[in-house]
Amino acid sequence: KYSQKEIRFNLLAIVKNRQEVYRGMIEKLQATIAKGEGDDAKQKAEVADLEGKINQEKVKFQKWKEENVRRKHNFVPFIFNLLKELAQAGKLDEVVKEAQKQAESRMEAAAKAKAKAASKDK
Repeated sequence: KYSQKEIRFNLLAIVKNRQEVYRGMIEKLQATIAKGEGDDAKQKAEVADLEGKINQEKVKFQKWKEENVRRKHNFVPFIFNLLKELAQAGKLDEVVKEAQKQAESRMEAAAKAKAKAASKDK
């Protein structure tokens, strides 16, 4: 499964939610702005940057949510009905042949890439 030269591991860490961290930083900056300490323009720019980071985190969480829905959905009935409809329309053979051609071309490309990598290792 793995070559003798290969080392694989996963490193996981438990960290705070970045949105909460950014909100805390925004609150601190707004408090210093209210007190009149430091450069207001610079601090306001930092607040805007942190708000942008919060929006990026929200987008990332939304993408994760959508991905989880796709991963958990049962696509078997859909695929079954799709194949059934293609067969009834007489297009199933054509689609299968096209898929086989694409699979062969991918396998050839992978074999070429593997051969190229093997030649570089030597």
